[in-house]
Amino acid sequence: MRSAKLFLIVFSILSGNVFSLTNDEIFKAGNDAYAKGDYVKSIESYVAILETGNVSFELYYNLGNAYFKNNDLGKAILNYERAKKIKPEDEDLKYNLKYANLRTEDKIDKAPEMFLSQWQKGVVDIMSETTWSILTIILFILFLFLLFMFLISGKRAFKQVGFFGATMILVLMLFSFYFSKLNYTLSTQQSQAIIVSPSVPVLSAPSEKASKLFQLHEGTKVDVLQQQENEWVEIKIANGNTGWLKFSTIEKI
Repeated sequence: MRSAKLFLIVFSILSGNVFSLTNDEIFKAGNDAYAKGDYVKSIESYVAILETGNVSFELYYNLGNAYFKNNDLGKAILNYERAKKIKPEDEDLKYNLKYANLRTEDKIDKAPEMFLSQWQKGVVDIMSETTWSILTIILFILFLFLLFMFLISGKRAFKQVGFFGATMILVLMLFSFYFSKLNYTLSTQQSQAIIVSPSVPVLSAPSEKASKLFQLHEGTKVDVLQQQENEWVEIKIANGNTGWLKFSTIEKI
């Protein structure tokens, strides 16, 4: 019985290494295909890795690049947006996403927002949720160190440094924790999607007989308000207009 358990453990470890190595090889094959200009093969390689359940910033970013080179603007922006969720501070990603958005047909002015709301979203997008969380932990450790210095030091100068330093770090830590939580809330509660069909009519109701409100094109980002099974979704665009479209015409970020 013990030998059987040992065999299973060893087999699991070896299997994990094999699968990891296989994904690494597929990823390299995708990169090689991209470098040779074979963007279809590159896309197939990256998608094959995604189908195994493995995701990463590099995978989404490279897939976005491959789709863009293959003139699939909707899928390119979709994968750039997915990469942005993992690493929003990456400068190359910011540039590529901005450039791709300039290529979209729909130029929609954003609805006016409160200054505080704009400021919060701007700060949240500086870093990912994971980075905000790590920063919060680092600040907490620093806060404990300075508090400990204040409590045990017999010198007035050290006590002052400990007290004022701990107070300042505590304030920064609370801000960092708030933005980490806000980032998590926005990413889990706010459902967004990208139009991946070349052109799609937005209707007044979830029915093909409903009146057409406006037209959207690939690459446009929308907020998903509600969904009727897997057929219709109600969406909202940046200027606040809402309507219904087919679920098959979008992909959620």
